[in-house]
Amino acid sequence: MVGHNWIGILQPRDASKPAQPGGCVQCHAGLGAKPNPVGKLTEADYNNIDCLLCHAPGYKRTVVKEGDRFRIAPDPSIDVLKAAQSVGKPTNEMCLRCHVGAGGGPNHKHGVTPTKDSDVHVAKGMQCVDCHPSRKHKVAGGSDLKAQELLDVKVACENCHSTPHKGEKAKILDRHTARIACQTCHIPAVARDPKMPTIVARDWTKPVLNEKTGLYGPTNKTAGNFGPEYAWWNRFMNVPPEPAGSNSDPKSKTYPWNRTE
Repeated sequence: MVGHNWIGILQPRDASKPAQPGGCVQCHAGLGAKPNPVGKLTEADYNNIDCLLCHAPGYKRTVVKEGDRFRIAPDPSIDVLKAAQSVGKPTNEMCLRCHVGAGGGPNHKHGVTPTKDSDVHVAKGMQCVDCHPSRKHKVAGGSDLKAQELLDVKVACENCHSTPHKGEKAKILDRHTARIACQTCHIPAVARDPKMPTIVARDWTKPVLNEKTGLYGPTNKTAGNFGPEYAWWNRFMNVPPEPAGSNSDPKSKTYPWNRTE
């Protein structure tokens, strides 16, 4: 199976296929060691950070084994010195290294992967960090509060579009934003880019072989350019994952969301 582990090297049964890095650590900005919980970080945690993952253009990583331990290392094709000399503010390319596949596949987490063809902001040259600011390396999220690092910073369309509508019906439409999220009207479809369908159902009981990698993964059902579900949401989630909120909750708005079975 494609590993639901922290770090490792996956060797396909087909010996003609190369060994491949595996594990959650491929996206976590560390060098392999498991971090301590927030609030209990040690000097070792800070020394474990791989700054180049978020700050070096064209950077790639892999998993290597030393003795009985695994660690993250730059891909052999990378000139580490050149990468370190070219560091800068995170770009969309850097963010999407991990976020384009967060949750298991293209668009699965966000519904729409921001590209020039699918997002007007990216088409105008904006970067992810323009809407998701950071403070002391803590990044403001825009979704479930459990994943937020800056609780006092709300990422929302209204941060820039305080009076978004124009024309004779502008005041009426602007009043709707008190209980209807901008995305409800302005993102009417999920996974609009035909090159990036999203996962709508995943079945781990029916493993399938990826002929290219030689590894097994779940049976995935994908779809694209379909209408989302709508729900009242107050920025928290119930368990199992379901938007928390209601019409009677003044902090809730109607939002679109993508359910995965």
